[in-house]
This record gives sequence, structure tokens and C-alpha cells, in this order.
Amino acid sequence: MNEATLARPATILLALRDAEAQAPGGCSLARLRKLCDCRMSDLMRDLTTLAGGGWIAIEHDAQGAAGIRLSASGRLLCGTLAAQPS
Repeated sequence: MNEATLARPATILLALRDAEAQAPGGCSLARLRKLCDCRMSDLMRDLTTLAGGGWIAIEHDAQGAAGIRLSASGRLLCGTLAAQPS
């Protein structure tokens, strides 16, 4: 695994935190992909991992559109990640 592969989940979590600060209640999948500037396949793989770890929740509306939001433990992890020096 290379450094970019390991850094992407952290980037996703921090982008999601920033998106939720601007519009509480979660972020659309399309918006999150744009914020993270990564391929959709990579984003979906990482979101599956993050959801499995309990860091995020993926919800679908009646039309099937996905919304992603941080869980409580995801918010705590974002605080830790943001405090780490680059």
C-alpha cells in the first residue's frame, strides 16, 4: 500500500467534516467525490471501509441518492487527524 492510498481515507473524513460544517446533515456522494478529487471507484472503496469501521454512515433517500455523514466516532477521529502535523 502506498502513502496516497493510506492518506485518502483521512482526506475523505476531513472533507466530509468541512462539508458538514457548511451544510449540516451530510454530504452527497457527488459533492464528496468532487471535494476529494479522486476517482469514484476509489471513493466508494474507501467509503465502504470507513462505514464498516463505524466512522461514517451512508444513507439513501427515496430516490436512491446516497448521503454520507460522519458518525460520532468519525467526528472524534477528525479532531485527532486535524491536530496531526502534516
